[in-house]
Amino acid sequence: MTKEIAENNLHKWFWVFKHKMVDDFPEYHSTFDLIAGNADSNGVLYEVLEFAYRHLEVEAELRGGMDNLSVIDYSAAMDYAYEEWVN
Repeated sequence: MTKEIAENNLHKWFWVFKHKMVDDFPEYHSTFDLIAGNADSNGVLYEVLEFAYRHLEVEAELRGGMDNLSVIDYSAAMDYAYEEWVN
């Protein structure tokens, strides 16, 4: 994978989660900031967001599409990825 592809993926994943967890549901803003900030500080932001996004893709497949996911699913995916990569 080229650096450009990796940067594009990171950008895409970041904005998918930010849009859902911060823009649409501001009450999840602190959760998003905590996870993204700590993952970045630990040098694993790419890995956390990729893991979380892949988790969402599986959930979406099971539920008939991304439109059927809730903000709780997004938050749970980030929590799960954070636990796997940071803790």
